[in-house]
Amino acid sequence: MGDFDSRRFVQHIHEGHYHAERDFEIDPLHKQFVENDKPAAPSTADPLDDVSLLYFVRTLPLIDGDRYELPRYFQPAGNPVVIRVIRHEQITVPAGKYRAILVEPEIATAGIFSHSGRAQLWFSDDSARVLLQMKSHLSFGSINLYLTRIGS
Repeated sequence: MGDFDSRRFVQHIHEGHYHAERDFEIDPLHKQFVENDKPAAPSTADPLDDVSLLYFVRTLPLIDGDRYELPRYFQPAGNPVVIRVIRHEQITVPAGKYRAILVEPEIATAGIFSHSGRAQLWFSDDSARVLLQMKSHLSFGSINLYLTRIGS
């Protein structure tokens, strides 16, 4: 069991007429997870959920052209998660202008980081690696998130 493993992941999905409530209990020690009231299913060593993966990616060197294959997605069918470092660039979001690192993640399951869509993440090019912007193109439309402010 690693130092950075997911233990629980909750999703409240409301996409048009589609709604889903998912509560995943993840057990890294026994390499399994339980979704809602379903039977336990096999997981992976050092499992990470969708959001924890973003935090983990921030710890990687993220050099232009790098490609990472991470076998840590808690649902084995989603592995490996592929992270591509596209480039360093300057971007402007509502919170200001930043030097940023553009990465493209891909998880082999449905969702905002799926291979059937195209997701792009911009992290600040500093030690904080703040998520500045996210764009995801999906079959039903797109999701764009922008940092509006830092701090309170």
